[in-house]
Amino acid sequence: MIAVFDPGDGKRRYEHLGVEAPHHHLVCHACGKVIQVALDELQPLTAYLAETYGFVTDPAGLTIPGLCAACSADAASPPD
Repeated sequence: MIAVFDPGDGKRRYEHLGVEAPHHHLVCHACGKVIQVALDELQPLTAYLAETYGFVTDPAGLTIPGLCAACSADAASPPD
């Protein structure tokens, strides 16, 4: 089976289910880098959302946009 996700850039990504454990994605707005995050690493967030809002997340479908370490460092550094 294949899982499909769109990180927001209009380009679909495909992953072979069963090869990798279920995971979430961090997607960099600047460079497009996709970082896989294990389900258990975001468990405190998903537990908080359930407890506070009664919202149950889709454990294999969470994509969080932002900036990767390199791009956030570039954005924070003063221009030359």
